[in-house]
Amino acid sequence: TSPQEPYPGTPFLAWDGSQYIMSYELISQSFDNLAGPRDYAVAALRIAPDGTRLDSKETILIPRASHPRIASDGHGMLLVVAAGFSGIQGTMVSSDSTSLRPGPVTPLSPPPGPSQ
Repeated sequence: TSPQEPYPGTPFLAWDGSQYIMSYELISQSFDNLAGPRDYAVAALRIAPDGTRLDSKETILIPRASHPRIASDGHGMLLVVAAGFSGIQGTMVSSDSTSLRPGPVTPLSPPPGPSQ
């Protein structure tokens, strides 16, 4: 992977009752030097019980977010992310046999403020 191409961060898996959903952070280096700015997004793929990748391309679930964690009760999925100066955000993710669909993004904690 060259510094210009997005590359995945640590994956997190959750089982929705019929397939796994793998969420991860996509990191895109904007410049050739390693200290340059980076763009982040949280993406996901569907994985069959036998480990086969079901999606040919990842779905971007939340742009400008990082550090995804995903959990399931066997039916629905909750995705929680760090969204920079927006604090912690979450969304419900639904899936079927053909696609992933994120719901509206909801703030779960206030943005970081100055220390007191």
